[in-house]
Amino acid sequence: MSPDELDRAGWSRYLAVEQAIFDDVRAEVTAKLDVEDRIPVNRYFDGSPVYPGRFARDWNRSYVLEPDGAPAGAAVFLHGLTDAPYSQRHIAERYRAHGYVAVAIRLPGQPAYAAQFALSHAGLLFTYPLAGWLGATAGLPVAFAVLGLIAAGAVLLAIRLWPRHDSGRSKTPMQRPTTSYDGSG
Repeated sequence: MSPDELDRAGWSRYLAVEQAIFDDVRAEVTAKLDVEDRIPVNRYFDGSPVYPGRFARDWNRSYVLEPDGAPAGAAVFLHGLTDAPYSQRHIAERYRAHGYVAVAIRLPGQPAYAAQFALSHAGLLFTYPLAGWLGATAGLPVAFAVLGLIAAGAVLLAIRLWPRHDSGRSKTPMQRPTTSYDGSG
């Protein structure tokens, strides 16, 4: 959408354009993944446990959270400040719980960090609670050593498993030629 179109568009139009972008990603990326790219850590692979379509709600989209009662105000979260709207949902939920309307806006055209960090986020699901538990029960030096060994193991595993024929060229939608979503083709 051009700046003028954004000025004239309402929330429903913005969401419709966002849906068109995600439909394009599904058609041009997900449906066309090479066999070797259909792996569990690839969030664009529809068989991946981190594929957004597998969740009850896709928090990687723009969203509005409304308070239970009359709004005390509004808070707007722009995904360009972090990696995607999903990373802001807990903060947005906190504002909602305190009576604010929380609006998280996905900004197409920003880098597609979610794909690049899918593996690291999966690792955080394991290492973050482990770090807290180890730090509390065995002490920080032990936690540091264990997490260092896990990191070294992850690097060795990545070296071993990374495809030798990988060109290094990303297949994320933000690095392909863009399609116009203003109706002009």
